[in-house]
Amino acid sequence: MTKQKLSKNLLTRTGSNLFSFLNMLPDPDTVATKATLKISDYRDLLSDAHLYSTVQQRFSSVISLSWQLNSTSNQKVDDFITQFLKSWSLDNLYIQILDAVLFGYSVLEIVWDINSKSYLPAEIQAKPQEWFYFDIDNQLKYSGDNIIKDNRNLELPPDKFLLVQHSSTYFNPYGEKLLSKCYWPVHFKRSGMQYWLTFLERYGMPFLVASSPAGASEADKLALMDALEKMLLDTTAIVPTDSTVKFLDAGNNSSSDIYKSYSTFFNSEISKAILSQTLTTEVGTSGSFSASQTHLNVFNNVVFSDKKLIENTLNKLIKLIVDFNFPNVTEYPQFKLFSEKEVREDLAARDKILTEQGLKFTKDYYRNSYNLQPDDFEL
Repeated sequence: MTKQKLSKNLLTRTGSNLFSFLNMLPDPDTVATKATLKISDYRDLLSDAHLYSTVQQRFSSVISLSWQLNSTSNQKVDDFITQFLKSWSLDNLYIQILDAVLFGYSVLEIVWDINSKSYLPAEIQAKPQEWFYFDIDNQLKYSGDNIIKDNRNLELPPDKFLLVQHSSTYFNPYGEKLLSKCYWPVHFKRSGMQYWLTFLERYGMPFLVASSPAGASEADKLALMDALEKMLLDTTAIVPTDSTVKFLDAGNNSSSDIYKSYSTFFNSEISKAILSQTLTTEVGTSGSFSASQTHLNVFNNVVFSDKKLIENTLNKLIKLIVDFNFPNVTEYPQFKLFSEKEVREDLAARDKILTEQGLKFTKDYYRNSYNLQPDDFEL
């Protein structure tokens, strides 16, 4: 095989895909296809209290992390990026990036401030996913109102947009939508709640049974019925002296528990989809310390993957900022997230080796690398 062929893709979608003539790759989300769903339908799922709480738990675990900037040999670049990050609302940016976890991908548009001496983002806004699609080369395009008319005008400048993809592949550049895995659990749970409310309305209150004397007329029976209805609403009623009223308790708690178990099951499915485990959101009737530790480790892996998603996106943004403001620089500061309790053993070990070799670090280096304040230490 020639070197020219080795450097190219031999197998592509061109000519082999039904949609190649449109240059538009359909989203392979089977749930959305079978249930004819739109992105807005997935957003509506977040009104479910349990789903929302699991999403909040997952995202807050990442948002609560601290950040640091791994320094480069160029102190001016490091200080420039550090100052920018400290002036920015990073929590809101994290949430916009993590939308990719729920919807498969997220597209962030950067509005650059070009009125100052330096080029810095003035705004970073996540745009609705339904505004975009991927072509047969897995390139992101803006759909607009004329998808088919002129694809040439739909290219998105790489220095204007940040694309965040969650577990994307060549087969599925739209990424894995966790909300897609929650659709049927939420849908069935909502349907079950309607039946549960009907059950409670019918059997949750005791039945009132009245006995009318023999020979009572239809008018007397209707008057007694009206009295019973008034008793249900106002707890008091006037009935004829020769009539009796009994309370019959439905006493069907086991039937009610069926609906509770039904709802609990789907809540568990939602927890698995969002958190990859259940013990951090649900307390079961049995369990062990080792099982809880296993679930916690699984959840920590989920947090780690979200952390990498944010770090990769922020580092793309940092590269754009450095390229705009320092055209000749080829070394870029690296954005990192870490827990306050986490010991930076890898960085500390490296610094120890370099120090033993005679390298001396500045106070700014310790401040940026270890998230220390100038007054916290002395050299």
